[in-house]
Amino acid sequence: MLMKAIADEALSWRQSLEEGLQPAIVAVLQGGIQIDVLKLSQVSFHGIRIEGKMGGNSCVMFAHQSSVQMLCHAIEIKEEAPQRSIGFIWPDKEVHI
Repeated sequence: MLMKAIADEALSWRQSLEEGLQPAIVAVLQGGIQIDVLKLSQVSFHGIRIEGKMGGNSCVMFAHQSSVQMLCHAIEIKEEAPQRSIGFIWPDKEVHI
C-alpha cells in the first residue's frame, strides 16, 4: 500500500525533526507542476488524488502513482499559524501526520 508506506515514513521523519519544525510534502508531476500537499488519497490500485495548494490556490489532481514524485521537507512552525497536518487516505484508514 503506497499511502500507508508514505504515511509511515512521514510519521517516522516527523518524530526525528528538531522542535519547531514539521514535515511538508510537495508533489512534483510531469512537466514540473508542483503542489503543496494537504491530503493524499488512494483512488484505485494505481491512482492518487492529491489535494493541496498550487500558487496559493486550492487544487485537486488525479494522477497515476508512477507520474508523481514526492518531496518531503521540513518547514518552520510559525506561532501565528496552527500546526499543519498532512492527510493520508487508503481504503480502510485515514491518518493525519
